[in-house]
Amino acid sequence: MTIRRYLENSALTGEVTVTSVITGEKVIIRTSETWFHPQGGGQRGDRGKIGDAQVLDTRFSADGQIDHIVSDAGRIQPGMKLPFTIDEEQRMINMRMHSAGHLIAGVVEASFPGLIAVSGHHWPGEGRVEFREEKQTDITQAEVARLVGKAIEADLKVAISGDPYTNRVCSIENYRPIPCGGTHVSSTSEIFDIEIKGIKRKKGKLRIGYDILGC
Repeated sequence: MTIRRYLENSALTGEVTVTSVITGEKVIIRTSETWFHPQGGGQRGDRGKIGDAQVLDTRFSADGQIDHIVSDAGRIQPGMKLPFTIDEEQRMINMRMHSAGHLIAGVVEASFPGLIAVSGHHWPGEGRVEFREEKQTDITQAEVARLVGKAIEADLKVAISGDPYTNRVCSIENYRPIPCGGTHVSSTSEIFDIEIKGIKRKKGKLRIGYDILGC
C-alpha cells in the first residue's frame, strides 16, 4: 500500500523509492510513498516528474496502490531512489478549485437553510457543487456570487485538521467542516475570484456550477 504523504505534507519536491514499474497500455511507476495527489474526491491528479520520467497523471489503482502514469519510464527500476518534482502551477490550480468548491458549500449552507452540500467536482472548466434541497429556497446566482465574493474578501482561514489517515477534514472559519483528502489553499484570498456559472435543479438536488478566474 502506498503511503499517502500528500495527506500530511504539501511538499513539491523530495525523494521517493520506486517499488515497481509496470508497462503495457500505460506505463506506471509505483513508489513506497508519494506526495502526488491522485485523482479523487473531485480533484484532478497531480503531474510532475519522478527522476527523468514525466508524470502525466496520478491515479488510484484497483488494489489500493497509487499509480504515477508516465510517458516513458526509461531506465528506472524497482529499488531506485529518485528525486520528484510536482507541477506547482497545476497543483495551485487544483488547490484553488477545490477550496472554491468548499467555500461555495459553506456559504450556501450558512445562507440558505435547507441546502446541504453532498458532493463536488473541482476540475477547471467543470466545477460544480451539489446540494440536497430539503426545502425550497429562493437562492439566486447573483446572490451566491455576492456572498462568495464577500467571503473571499474577508480572507477566511482554510484549515486541515484531524488525523491525516483516518478523520481528515477541511474547514473554512465557522462553516461546517467537511471530510476531505484533497489539497487546499491556506486562506480564501488565495482563491482570488470565483465565477458562479449557473444554478440547476433536478430530482431534489440543486447544482451550482463554478470556475475560478485566471484558471
